[in-house]
Amino acid sequence: MKLIIQNDRIAGTATDEYDGPDVYLEAPADFDVQRIVDYRLIDGQIAMDDAARVARLWQAAHDYEYAEISGSAIGMLALGVGQAKPKCLAVQAWITSIWALYYARKASGSAEIDFTGCGPMPYTVPELMEEMGY
Repeated sequence: MKLIIQNDRIAGTATDEYDGPDVYLEAPADFDVQRIVDYRLIDGQIAMDDAARVARLWQAAHDYEYAEISGSAIGMLALGVGQAKPKCLAVQAWITSIWALYYARKASGSAEIDFTGCGPMPYTVPELMEEMGY
């Protein structure tokens, strides 16, 4: 795929056979066409705008956590952590691992949004409720 460049922004995509008249570059292997508006031509290279990269990274970390625990369960988790409940502490450690990875990626310039390496939440919300006596 080729990327058509206008004013340091990607104006569109073209097939590999495209040969002008607009300026174009080969798309990088990791190019995400659904995020086309987030890329810029920076020092002759196609790169994701840093603010967009960080926003996308934050959203991915948030979504990964939120898919497992959210809402009132977070309040219950906080109470359990305050009472040093083992399952609650384990879930808090899991959440911390997600956000530690987010901050490491943010600082390194990484655009990697896969947080599955943090594993699944170690206990379910019903298990936390049981631990808390609900």
